[in-house]
Amino acid sequence: MSVETNEVEEKQVLNFRNEIGILLKEYAFQSNTGHQSLWNQLYSLAKLTMHRDYKLLSKIEKKAAIQIVEEEGRLEELYDLAKVIFDPSNITTREDFLQSLEEMKKGG
Repeated sequence: MSVETNEVEEKQVLNFRNEIGILLKEYAFQSNTGHQSLWNQLYSLAKLTMHRDYKLLSKIEKKAAIQIVEEEGRLEELYDLAKVIFDPSNITTREDFLQSLEEMKKGG
């Protein structure tokens, strides 16, 4: 029975890892932003909210930052953070942004 539990837990870990990657790729495509830039933003915010500098740890331990997050059992936390930051509804086109500025000038 513990083997089944381990397999399920491993699948959940892989799913969080995959879901973070998928979320960032979709956001990068929709926002026309570099994929690596988004990873850097995520780890910078993780440093503030999760109180761990995964980019620095990655350099020290010579491992991928995502692997360190996984080893610490914090992938779900990172995924929850990524969902908030990279919500597609947060993407604003240049035209929408300029329109909102015009509306603010008019007091609307």
